[in-house]
Amino acid sequence: MPSGLSGLAWLLCQLVLPSADKSLQQAQTHYPQIPIEARKAWTEMAHRYLAGTLALLIFAIGFSALYKRYRGQQVPWHLPLFLMILVLLQAALGMWTVLETFTVVVMSHLLGGMLLVACLSRFGCN
Repeated sequence: MPSGLSGLAWLLCQLVLPSADKSLQQAQTHYPQIPIEARKAWTEMAHRYLAGTLALLIFAIGFSALYKRYRGQQVPWHLPLFLMILVLLQAALGMWTVLETFTVVVMSHLLGGMLLVACLSRFGCN
């Protein structure tokens, strides 16, 4: 597991890392083959929070574009819809990357992130 305890956070759906010795010991008991590396786990949690915030903003943009389109305004909706689908795919790949470290999945997640940045920069230029 590349990020230590971060995989446990996905499995147990925890929002914050356990800091109590009892919680850490319980986590180590459940997953003895995974070393607990707090720095990597906090890095992963920060990434998750930033990615979640970005996803919320993308969905706000997408729903706004679709709503304006529904109201009869001529706004581009293809790119916002594509961004919403892409961010959902990125979330799935991110979860899969943490749970199982397959090279193809990790590379797909990286390429998806770069595609997301490229599409967002294109969206910003309109």
